[in-house]
Amino acid sequence: MTNTMTPADLFTRCGKALCGDGIRWKEQFAAALGIRTDTADAMSKGDTRIPPGLWKDLRETMRLRALTFADLGQEIVTAYDAAVQQDLAKAKVP
Repeated sequence: MTNTMTPADLFTRCGKALCGDGIRWKEQFAAALGIRTDTADAMSKGDTRIPPGLWKDLRETMRLRALTFADLGQEIVTAYDAAVQQDLAKAKVP
C-alpha cells in the first residue's frame, strides 16, 4: 500500500486534528507552531514547502498534545470512579 497523501494534505490533517476544523484552525495551528497564518495557509495548499524543522516541531507538538490527552483521560477515569462511588453511597442511604 502506497501513501498518496501529499505533504500539504498531511499538514492540513495534523492542523485540523490539533485545532479542529473550524474557520480559524489555520490561525490556531500557525500560533501553535510559531509561524504566520499566511504561511500555514500556503503550506496547507501546497503552495509553500514545509521545511524539515517545521515537521520536527509539528511532531513534538503532536506528541505533547497526546501526552496531555492521556493524562486527562486518566483524570476522567478517576472522576468517573468518584462519581459512581458517590451515587452508590447515596443509593444506600434510607
